[in-house]
Amino acid sequence: MTAAEGPGRLTVDHIGIVVDDLDEAVAFLRDVLGLTIDEIFDVGPAGRGAMVAAGPVHLELVEYAQPERRREGLRGGTARIEHIAFDVADAERAHAALTARGVEVEGGLRVRSDCTTFFTTPESCDGVMYQFREATGD
Repeated sequence: MTAAEGPGRLTVDHIGIVVDDLDEAVAFLRDVLGLTIDEIFDVGPAGRGAMVAAGPVHLELVEYAQPERRREGLRGGTARIEHIAFDVADAERAHAALTARGVEVEGGLRVRSDCTTFFTTPESCDGVMYQFREATGD
């Protein structure tokens, strides 16, 4: 695959980590590791999250509220890396290029207030879920 056929230039935006206790995870990263907590946010009935600055990459911590989603996300542990997010210049191009190569996508392209994004299925990406996001504004 050439660069012209691929999703475009990729840079890591954030790494999504599912945690069982958001307050405890934030306290560790802030008080022990000295990282900056950029934002703590509510995602409605789904749960809560936090964005933590770790150099040019952020850690996105997510605590799911729904018991089934929490079990699925944690897979028996207390924390688990859920996804790695890449910034792309053109989310539609990335989506088309990856699906043309057999990568499966969960739910298609999503337009949110901060970005246009999509997630791959772990089954089609050697066990890893990836997010591709084209930032809007800023």
